[in-house]
Amino acid sequence: MTYDEMVKNYNSTNFAKAFLLGFVYKKRLYVCTTNTVNWKLAKASDGSNQLRFAPDTDECFDMVINGNSHKLMLAKEFDELEGYANKGQKFEQIICQLYEQNGKANSVPYWKAGDIVIDGIHYQIKFQNGTVSEKSIASAMNELGL
Repeated sequence: MTYDEMVKNYNSTNFAKAFLLGFVYKKRLYVCTTNTVNWKLAKASDGSNQLRFAPDTDECFDMVINGNSHKLMLAKEFDELEGYANKGQKFEQIICQLYEQNGKANSVPYWKAGDIVIDGIHYQIKFQNGTVSEKSIASAMNELGL
């Protein structure tokens, strides 16, 4: 799939229509609530394409200034939290605690539910450098009959 096809297919199969995006900017951890993600095309280790949430410094600045962003903690505090497989899982847990959700984010496929439901709205949670694989998009399309 091309970049445009991946974005179109991801958007059409994504159960959630809103995102909670985590990123570090100027040594602080932020969360931005948005309806869109500026994906970048990247290659997975197996050579397949993937969409990556990888904001550059200007995009982080824009999310902080013009987006619906909130500072959560110092990046150093975030880095010091232990017991997580990766930063994405760590960020998901912080979001679940922030919104008083029990346990952790949903582990169901993105086309079946959001990672978290807040006030009846399903959100996908993505942390900086988080990806969506071409294979998962193809699986979603196949399962949904698209």
